[in-house]
Amino acid sequence: MSELNDLTALIRANTPLIVIETQEEARVVDVFRQALSQVWRALYRWSITEGLRRIDMDREDEPEGAPDASAALQAMKQADQRGIYLLLDFHPYLGYPGSQRQLRDIVQRRHCQPHVVVLVGAKIELPEDLEALAVRFSPRLPDANALLKMVREEAADYMSEHGGCRVDEAAVAQGHAQQQDRVLVAAEIEHARSERHQQHRGHREQPRRHDDAQHRGIELQARHGDQHRRRQAHVQHHCVEHFGRVGRKELQAREHHAQGEHGQDQCKCVEGHSGAR
Repeated sequence: MSELNDLTALIRANTPLIVIETQEEARVVDVFRQALSQVWRALYRWSITEGLRRIDMDREDEPEGAPDASAALQAMKQADQRGIYLLLDFHPYLGYPGSQRQLRDIVQRRHCQPHVVVLVGAKIELPEDLEALAVRFSPRLPDANALLKMVREEAADYMSEHGGCRVDEAAVAQGHAQQQDRVLVAAEIEHARSERHQQHRGHREQPRRHDDAQHRGIELQARHGDQHRRRQAHVQHHCVEHFGRVGRKELQAREHHAQGEHGQDQCKCVEGHSGAR
């Protein structure tokens, strides 16, 4: 009953936009029908195949107007009394700017009644401006009373389809309970696997980050080594050029000096030869 109480509280608070992600549309509709016993509102349901129709506790009227999304929003805005509108798989139509603007006007109660709009679907993603106005509600798993009610409904349908053949409700209820337990265990196992995967991924990324750091360190050392070798080669090159220039100048000076001495010797020889004559 806590689920019903929570929904009733949201309706009494005039919550403008409620988002329910589930694949059990019939169960959501049934819960809202039960909520009408505590808060009186007109209850409507919309789908693209049926359009907008009123569904109270014990009635289901014919569709009102065209089944498209824009017509449904226009009918909601023109309604003369406040109501609860269950929109099934409506979120894809919010990709159109016109539909998004219409729904925002209704949610913000601009020139319309204070409706409670409920978006129902398997996965609902809203634009940011609508997400800020929405309240997300997660349906709980059915309790023992809800399961017993489901079993009795299934048993009644079976009896009507098979000529009054009775069904062992206790055995069926036990089977439903076991199935529910298996679903819970599977969910816990999946959650544990997800946590182990995240932990394993974190442990695996730590050595990778360490290896990356070592690799970057090796690259920096190699880069500094290359720069040091280039500086040494540059210095050696300048030294060779400098000493080469000094050596060439000294060699030229020596050659010039030697040529001078040789010239003087030649002159002395000529002078001595002339004196001998």
